[in-house]
Amino acid sequence: MGKFWQLGRRATLTFTIITALFSLAITRAQQPTNAPIDGVWDSTIGNSLQTSGSINKLYIGPDQRLYVAGNFAYLNNQLGNGLISWDGTNWHTHGLQPNDINSIKTFETYQNQLIIGGSFQNLAGQGIRGLARWDGSEFQGFGAGTQGTNDYWDHTPSQVNDFAVISDTLYIVGNFSQFDTIAANSVAYWKPSGIGALGNFEDKALRTASTGQQLVVTGAFQYINNVEINGLALFANGQWSSMPMPTNVAIDKENIVNFQDTIYAWGYPTENPQQTNVYGYSNNQWTQIGNDLPEGIRGVFDADGLHAYSTNAIWKLVNEQWQSVQLPASITSISSVVGNSDQLYIAGQFMVNNQPSQLLAWDGTNLTSLATTSLAVPVYDIGGVNRQVVVNVNGQTNLQQWNGTMWQQIYGMSQGSKLFTVDSERTYLVSSNPFSVNASTPSALWEFNATGVLTNPVVINGTGNNWARSGTSLLTHGNPGMINGQTYSKTVQINDDHSWQLHNLRHSYADARIYLIRNQFYAVYIRSERYSWLITIDVWRNNSWQEVDVLQPSDHSYPQIAAWRDSLYISGDNSLYYMNPHGIFEQLAQFDNGINRLAIDGNDYLYVGGSFNAVNQQTTGSLVRWDGATWQGLATPVNGPVEQIAVTSSDLYLAGNFTHVGSMPSLGVAHLRITQQPPSNTATPSNTPSSTPTNTATSTVIPSSTPTNTATPTNTATSTIVPTNTVTPSSTPSSTPIEQQRYIVAIPYVVR
Repeated sequence: MGKFWQLGRRATLTFTIITALFSLAITRAQQPTNAPIDGVWDSTIGNSLQTSGSINKLYIGPDQRLYVAGNFAYLNNQLGNGLISWDGTNWHTHGLQPNDINSIKTFETYQNQLIIGGSFQNLAGQGIRGLARWDGSEFQGFGAGTQGTNDYWDHTPSQVNDFAVISDTLYIVGNFSQFDTIAANSVAYWKPSGIGALGNFEDKALRTASTGQQLVVTGAFQYINNVEINGLALFANGQWSSMPMPTNVAIDKENIVNFQDTIYAWGYPTENPQQTNVYGYSNNQWTQIGNDLPEGIRGVFDADGLHAYSTNAIWKLVNEQWQSVQLPASITSISSVVGNSDQLYIAGQFMVNNQPSQLLAWDGTNLTSLATTSLAVPVYDIGGVNRQVVVNVNGQTNLQQWNGTMWQQIYGMSQGSKLFTVDSERTYLVSSNPFSVNASTPSALWEFNATGVLTNPVVINGTGNNWARSGTSLLTHGNPGMINGQTYSKTVQINDDHSWQLHNLRHSYADARIYLIRNQFYAVYIRSERYSWLITIDVWRNNSWQEVDVLQPSDHSYPQIAAWRDSLYISGDNSLYYMNPHGIFEQLAQFDNGINRLAIDGNDYLYVGGSFNAVNQQTTGSLVRWDGATWQGLATPVNGPVEQIAVTSSDLYLAGNFTHVGSMPSLGVAHLRITQQPPSNTATPSNTPSSTPTNTATSTVIPSSTPTNTATPTNTATSTIVPTNTVTPSSTPSSTPIEQQRYIVAIPYVVR
């Protein structure tokens, strides 16, 4: 379990830990008596910002349906959220939600029921973790499911990777440390008479297969029960031992599967890496199956005979020879293939009769295109210009604006950037290095004007800029440069009236972000450590940086930082913390899942978005705001995680892994015109440009003119697909106050 540590440091080897009760506060963190966040959602966005999804796994279930899993929201315009099944005539959905997309990794049949495994932690909104069974109407869990991780480097999520069945026992392998109520490191079992762990694996397991009596497990482990077994293990006669493999053959640990009572593995001879061989294991020995294959293969499957497939070809074993299966289609890629005596089902990327397809059916004579999928376009940043949503849909910069009818490109470049929507009139586009618009003077900061085009009222040409927002001002520090023709070498503050100030301070960490709080400068920098993030907060005092605190949350989600109402707010370990006037971080709220983004609306509200659904055990949805006294959720919530936020007093812009706002389709992007409400706890505004921070040398220059360089929009429309089905709205936050006690305990660590 991740911890949020507070550390003070002295350079010796002896630890003296003084635990003190800093404060005991009982507060009411309750749903406000006034209405939650309300307004009018933009219904024109719909499913306009979409791209092709992918099908990653196929399986023929005990009911003979074809089960299709992958990274998609819609299949043939039917909302499936990563899982849908085909009965030969109709498609069927299974109640999954947007946060279930791409979470299913494996299928199995156990006691005539379909079993799925994967990385889901709240499957279909039912709290099901890791594995589930389909009872014909809905998914059921296996007790409390799988939890925790057993990855040595702790960089992969808790998940079930594979199953095997021997007699009445279901074997479960993956990356977990607990199954139901027992400790189980990577391998566990379930049977009618009880559950158990099957050895102590020191790292995650990837695949499993069986001969009907023996169990094989592969993975990243090197030890089982403190005995060296390097990644390939055989369980027989109640003991683990190293699994013998074909000699002089390189076999990836994920390249193993079983059909009936034979285990199959595939790899390449070490003396000839250009070819691939398939091997079968039965009666305690390996035998090569068929002749050499000309390329690396992705999988082996049984469909009225043994088959193999690569990224662009399929073979069938006929008379101990591999024969190519010729499909009348243009193949870009193949991701999964299954079949039966009647036909093959092939997933991937294809062109059939000049039309795209992602799922084919082949009966040996006729090829049928069954499906295409769609998914929300990944949004890397979001903002608002003239009360219209703007998104960056590229890891570098590709800004698209929704004009009510189509998405229109307003700017693009090959380097990364960041949007700062400060208020309804100001949205900045900044980058670490200067860039030019329409061959104008390069600048690292640009602003969208009233007509939605880019201007550079402040020209800043320094490189290596690291930007942060404090109130309505932006601060940056990086390499020396010039601002409006004046040389600078340290920190620059740019105010909302385009005035700017030079501050005589610079942090030794170039990637630190500088914030201005209570007329005091703070620097925050984040470093990755094993299992955690290390967050250091320094204060500029007596003309030098002095450490305030070191925070160490687990590394499950990247820490988010915001400067709001004279304090710093930092997320970690599903919690939100704030810095009190004494410089000590206290927990403000506990969430039931991760926080993805923080945003501020001036001094009125702090917005929090993420994968959570509750704050302080109170159902809110995945977007909430804090006014200093109460938490508010959306009156009509989005139905999945929120990953990007921009907000002004009149508009809320969201992007994330959701498909609907209430019952209205809004795939991945949503825009709310807010019904304005005064916050219940209003603070005096701070960080105004006229105030002079302590211990700094400041000079202020007002630009004499505003350059007229602008970016010419490029009209690029995205087709819109509107599904006929909708989902049930998520629960709306209750207006009934729920009393919540909050105990704040600060534990300083003094290292002597």
